[in-house]
Amino acid sequence: MGLVALLAGCSCTPPPKAAKEICTGTKKSYTVQGKSYHPQDHYDYDENGIASWYGPGFHKRPTSCGSIYDMHSYTAAHKTLPIPSVVEVTNLENGKNLKLVINDRGPFVDDRIIDLSKKAAEELGTHNKGLARVRVRVIPEESRALATYLKQYGRYGIDPAGRKWDEIYFQEIAGKSPAEEVMAEDPAIVKAVMRSDSHHQPILQNTVMHSNQHHFKSQNLTFTRDEEIIFEDLLDTPPSQRVKKPAPHTAVKSSASGGHFIQVGSFVQKTNADRLKQRLAKHGKAAVVRDKQSGNMYSIKLGPYSTRQLAKRKLNLVENEGHHGARLIRN
Repeated sequence: MGLVALLAGCSCTPPPKAAKEICTGTKKSYTVQGKSYHPQDHYDYDENGIASWYGPGFHKRPTSCGSIYDMHSYTAAHKTLPIPSVVEVTNLENGKNLKLVINDRGPFVDDRIIDLSKKAAEELGTHNKGLARVRVRVIPEESRALATYLKQYGRYGIDPAGRKWDEIYFQEIAGKSPAEEVMAEDPAIVKAVMRSDSHHQPILQNTVMHSNQHHFKSQNLTFTRDEEIIFEDLLDTPPSQRVKKPAPHTAVKSSASGGHFIQVGSFVQKTNADRLKQRLAKHGKAAVVRDKQSGNMYSIKLGPYSTRQLAKRKLNLVENEGHHGARLIRN
């Protein structure tokens, strides 16, 4: 509340200097219920999985970046995606889709990949079921545009006028070019121009995706105290350090040792990583690898390539196919 008052103060006071990044605390690794998670800028995220929703038990409580959760907003929670980011969520059972703003962490139950706001669940037709199979796809240009726009409001992106992030997204980013001063700061976000919509409201539409035949048991969601963790409390405690046992002194040859590699994607479910592996195999040897620290995230490793120049050429090809979070690594 004090921060809002400060931002809305006397016009004779110079405006606060914008932070280089917002919500930096949400970019740190963290552990919940014994599982470790490692947030990253994986703007190539595209995954099918189970969605849940959260509402009254969290309404008007702090989100992981400090803003107040509103179950009537067009938002969602994700374990590792950048905060903020914009995702398109498609209900694979009825074909409806909706663009939402990621502004919180979760869900920390089973293998669910996204927690929808109550409003989003109602619009997508998942509210009464509790759980539904969905596709979650990041919109990279709009995600960067929203993050850049929010920087002018300081490290927490709090608008002095009281607008929520989804309101800012639909009013300032969706369907129109961002302000000139924002584009000057980051020319790449000029690509964030999308559909024109005079009211800048979410649009539900039928997609070309076919309905998935899997059915899930309807249930009333309940929340435990462990699930109602205020995320900022977690960030004050560094992730537990695991003690690694010394490796035995045996000579083991590995085709993955040495050389230049490309790492692509980040998935909760291995089956999604396997599908991407098949599509990327044309760029060279591809393997699905599990995150060594958390053990619950999968990515694809391409290579090895004999030179860094060759690896960079392959990386450009991969990025041109839409995998914007791909990066070079060295073993």
